[in-house]
Amino acid sequence: GISTVFQELTLLPNLTVAENMYLGREPRRFGLLRSAEMRRNARDVFARLAIELDPATYCGDLTIAQQQMVEIAKGVAVDARVFIFDEPTAALNGPEIEKLEKLIASLKQAGTLVFYISHRLDEIFRFCDTVTVLKDGGHVATLPTPELTRDRLVSLMVGRALERFFPPRP
Repeated sequence: GISTVFQELTLLPNLTVAENMYLGREPRRFGLLRSAEMRRNARDVFARLAIELDPATYCGDLTIAQQQMVEIAKGVAVDARVFIFDEPTAALNGPEIEKLEKLIASLKQAGTLVFYISHRLDEIFRFCDTVTVLKDGGHVATLPTPELTRDRLVSLMVGRALERFFPPRP
C-alpha cells in the first residue's frame, strides 16, 4: 500500500515499460507470464495519467523524463494508499510537472496520503497542504502551507533570518 517514487530511477533498461511496472508482481497463469495483460493494464494506467507511452517500449529507449513518468505510473498501478515522492520533478519539464500536479491533486482527493520531498519552493507552495521542515536530522517545524511565506520557509530551512544571508558590506 506504499509507493515510493525516487529521484534516482529504478527501472531496468532491458525490460519493457510494462515489465518494469509489474516487476515482482507479474500476472501469471499456470506459471506463464501474461504479457498482454501487463501491457493492457499499463495502457489503462497511462490513460488515467495522460501519458503517451507504448508499454512494449524498452525503458532503455526512453528519455529520463519518460522514465520518471513510468516510475510514477508504477505507484498508480498498485493503487497505493500512501505515496512518497522524493524530488520527482528533477527530470521533468513544464507540461510533465503539470501532469504530476494534477496526479497529486487527484490522489489527495481520493484520500491518498502524499509525502512530497523537494527543495523547490514553488513546488512546495503549489502541491502541499502542510510543510514539515527537517534540518540536520531533526524536526524544525510543521505548519500549514498557507501560514508560510517564502522568506519564512527559507528561514526555517537554513536556521536563520533572511536578512542575515547577505550582511551589509563596509
